Amino acid sequence: MIIVISLILHQVYLALYKNAIFKVMNLSEKIQYINWKPEYDLKLVAMNEQHKRYVDTVNLLAECINENKCSDNFLSIFHRLAYYAENQFHEEERALYQNNYPKFMEHRREHLAFIARLIAFQQQYAENGETICADMFSYLREWFEQHILMFDKDAVEYMSKGA
Repeated sequence: MIIVISLILHQVYLALYKNAIFKVMNLSEKIQYINWKPEYDLKLVAMNEQHKRYVDTVNLLAECINENKCSDNFLSIFHRLAYYAENQFHEEERALYQNNYPKFMEHRREHLAFIARLIAFQQQYAENGETICADMFSYLREWFEQHILMFDKDAVEYMSKGA
């Protein structure tokens, strides 16, 4: 019975967390930076450099949050992310399209979802100010790790096989 209740509570917690109904946050803890990991290396210099610039920007956001300076730097960080999305996504999608990548539309939808979420963060920031910064960091970190490890790796593997 206790195991069943624990499982139910765990499922409820996950559902609430994923839907952002509530958030557990210890404000005394510093946000951890993203460290470049070997599994992020896609063996494509240009793509790795773009991804490293993205990590630098997300880490700048973490630094601003940790120093309580998010409101001073939010627009600059937002513009860096928008520039990244516009340039990196365009180049990536062009390469995928030219190589007839079979999951092109799925990959593109991921990029469009990222852009939509970025715009939503900008709107939320305009309404709520600095309170959105930690949520934005969490989203950006999770998206990066999932997108590279799932979508970008799959695309690079497909293209390296000569399509």
